[in-house]
Amino acid sequence: MSAAGHAPLDVYFALMEASARHLLRFEERHALRTDNSVADNVGWLDFSHALTFGHALRSQCARQPHLWPRGLLQLAMFVGRNSGYLDPDKFAYTAIRQWTVTDETPFHERAIASILDHGVGQPIFPRIG
Repeated sequence: MSAAGHAPLDVYFALMEASARHLLRFEERHALRTDNSVADNVGWLDFSHALTFGHALRSQCARQPHLWPRGLLQLAMFVGRNSGYLDPDKFAYTAIRQWTVTDETPFHERAIASILDHGVGQPIFPRIG
């Protein structure tokens, strides 16, 4: 997609969709490699960071719209970098179908229960002093 002439939010949504699809298609064997260069160290954080950056970008640009061009360029850089680490045998529609939630209410209840009670009896607090 050429971004020229498109509204910033249109470009943003296209890049966020690409980032989300990339997260579904990440080939985890890249994260487990030990024979690669430092520049090729990649993991789940590289893929999730595109989404968290994108969320922050939209919040910031709602207040300061002049930042859209630079922010969208950075988001596009995430998409471009991550493109080389996708599973070539998993297409987006297959990944979406694989991760589709068919039981939304029970899924939501299980997710909230595991988020709120993840088996840790007491939180760990840093010791000061």
